Amino acid sequence: MEYLEKENRCSSKKDLLSLSKEHQVLHGVIEEQRSTIEDMTKRIVLLEEKIDQLIEDNKECAVKLARMEERLLLSAKQRSTRKQKSKNGAAK
Repeated sequence: MEYLEKENRCSSKKDLLSLSKEHQVLHGVIEEQRSTIEDMTKRIVLLEEKIDQLIEDNKECAVKLARMEERLLLSAKQRSTRKQKSKNGAAK
């Protein structure tokens, strides 16, 4: 009977050691995943900031483009008016 009790104790110790090792492995995996998630979260935040900056830059470019188009149209109108005046003046 003592033999069976000793065997059960040894078995229990082995089970405990096995569970402890499994716990350590799982803890390591969880920590690694936590670290990976934190890194990915930081990258996402940086990407969001870059996207916001690009959106702002795009708005600024659209405004600049509109101003350039306006200047080109104005310049074209002025040239057209000058040509018409010069043609009318040369015809007289």
